Amino acid sequence: MSTLNERVAQRVKAMRQRRGMSMQALADAMTAAGYPSSRMGTSNREAGRAKITLDEAEGYCTVFGIAWADLIGESPCTTCDGAPPAHFTCNNCGKTGQQ
Repeated sequence: MSTLNERVAQRVKAMRQRRGMSMQALADAMTAAGYPSSRMGTSNREAGRAKITLDEAEGYCTVFGIAWADLIGESPCTTCDGAPPAHFTCNNCGKTGQQ
């Protein structure tokens, strides 16, 4: 069984990749949302070399437009990771993306 930090890191990586975001783009989005980050920090967190803080987790929720439960939950939707793109509804889980 993976740790909460590992699950969150895997989920962040999957959501970033699903949206076609580079690590730098995610770091820039986090910084713009008020959660300073860097490409290296993103890489270290996704690889498990650094722990994700609560503030960073909040930043990921803000950037991806998801709830805490979707970030830390055990079983996200395998199609959209609980965060479909803005204005779209996932055909698998029925969630609608926020803007």
